[in-house]
Amino acid sequence: MEEIVNGTVLRALRRARNWDQKQLAVAAGINPSVVSRLERGIQRDVAASVLVVLSRALAVPVDALLNTPYRGPNPVLPEVTAVLTELATLPEAYQRQGAAILRAFIATIPRAAEAEHPAG
Repeated sequence: MEEIVNGTVLRALRRARNWDQKQLAVAAGINPSVVSRLERGIQRDVAASVLVVLSRALAVPVDALLNTPYRGPNPVLPEVTAVLTELATLPEAYQRQGAAILRAFIATIPRAAEAEHPAG
């Protein structure tokens, strides 16, 4: 499985701001170990909410953090990336609402049926 986040890009963007991993984590509101694992490429999956807060903290679009093209089993579609990028520009309360809506939607997808009859 290929990494979704390009660790080299994430590290370069962080260093361009003269931040250490902890400073980025504080700015994004996440645990510093997440930043470390993403930069080292040992965390291959990442929540959309983490992508959004990292992109917001670094003032870049979400897709700037992604490996392109992502060739994993569940690529992030351009439409999803665009929505996440737009979501990153909204106030935190709206981001949380958007994340809750996405989680609720994902929870309704029958996993067995999805594997047999994927959408798209």
